Amino acid sequence: MLRRPKPISLSLSKIIQARNSLFQQFHLKSTHRCRLREDEDDGKIGKPNEHQEGQIRLLKSRGQHLLTNPRVLDTIVQKSGTKPTDTVLEIGPGTGNLTLKLLEASKKVVAVEIDKRMVEILYNRAAEKGLEARLTIICGDALKAEFPRFDLVVANIPYGISSPLVAKLAFGTNPFRCATLLLQKEFAQRLLANPGDSEFNRLAVNVKLVADVEFIMDVNKRDFLPCPRVDSSVLKSGPKLKFLTWIFTSGGPSRGRALARRTKPWAPHLSRRRR
Repeated sequence: MLRRPKPISLSLSKIIQARNSLFQQFHLKSTHRCRLREDEDDGKIGKPNEHQEGQIRLLKSRGQHLLTNPRVLDTIVQKSGTKPTDTVLEIGPGTGNLTLKLLEASKKVVAVEIDKRMVEILYNRAAEKGLEARLTIICGDALKAEFPRFDLVVANIPYGISSPLVAKLAFGTNPFRCATLLLQKEFAQRLLANPGDSEFNRLAVNVKLVADVEFIMDVNKRDFLPCPRVDSSVLKSGPKLKFLTWIFTSGGPSRGRALARRTKPWAPHLSRRRR
């Protein structure tokens, strides 16, 4: 008597369950000094227990994807042009992988982080390196916070606030030399788009009006923890000389003087770029 074969879907289901079980066992056995894992409830932040020192749950819904590849981190700092005399603004530092490298390369880092759990880890890691005196942490929403004076921006921007944050930096009153930003690849392509491209949009028009945007490199999604669904790109931008020169010379004397007062803080950066 022949046996009736089992449905293929049932066999595949068992294979998937076995694979997931092995993955979970491997994940739980791995030990690190600071263990990071994605929150399964995507809405509740769990506290580490006594036997899991330094553990923290990362939420994809809050854009908490930490860049872990040291070569990519080094390249970002190098391409940013950070100088030993610079004050760097970092938005969304997370646990400080990029922050520590910026602290070593600059005079001071101002880090804006909304998650209090991250703030504690960030400060402790800086203190372990003896760099806490050069680190200022603002615990709050980057879209609402008032930024102090800084020379440049270097940041892994949370995906959920990319558009309003880029607009705030581009059209804010704080002058700075350049911004080196790690962004979702699709969003970066829209900023780089030119008239006639399918990705060309209003934000690209507005940003390119006041800033020059340059592509630096792509970053694979596997270089993040937890792994996002898409790849990322690094862009670098700086104030556009032609636009700021037009501000000082157009619109008649009264309008020109008013615009000149508003953009006066950018003058040092313009003079350096002319040389």
